[in-house]
Amino acid sequence: EVGCGGGREDRIVCDLAQRIRRLRPDVEILEASRGAVADHLSACAAPAVVVELHCNAGGGDYALVCWYPGSALGQQIAARVAQAYSAVLARVLCHMADDRWPRVARCLRPYYELPGQRTGILVEIGFIDNPLHARLFEDDGLNDIARAIAAGLSDRGGAHA
Repeated sequence: EVGCGGGREDRIVCDLAQRIRRLRPDVEILEASRGAVADHLSACAAPAVVVELHCNAGGGDYALVCWYPGSALGQQIAARVAQAYSAVLARVLCHMADDRWPRVARCLRPYYELPGQRTGILVEIGFIDNPLHARLFEDDGLNDIARAIAAGLSDRGGAHA
């Protein structure tokens, strides 16, 4: 899911999604609300992996990759993305979206309520207000992030960013 409404976070994640798409032509970019994305996925015959991309704020020093509780596949994909991302940023957290991350669980829940094989991960790519993360949001940094996410998805078929 990519919200391309024009804010700084939107511009960053839209740019990143396009970069991932160039590396992984099987990735479909959905610029829509979660409800519209869920409706679209309900109509897809093939299993899908949803990758929600976000920037964070609040001065943190990490990237975050989460999966929905009970999803073994989500956990595997999140672990692969986090491992690849650790080459880009020193501190990458990989967690199940549980009580520590309730907003993340709310973001991912709609994809698990769909029929068929669906899974999703959420990637908080860094903190837009952390000066040490500024390089992540520049051209080379976004390319590095895109390569890491594409590498993490490499063992799975079509994805939706």
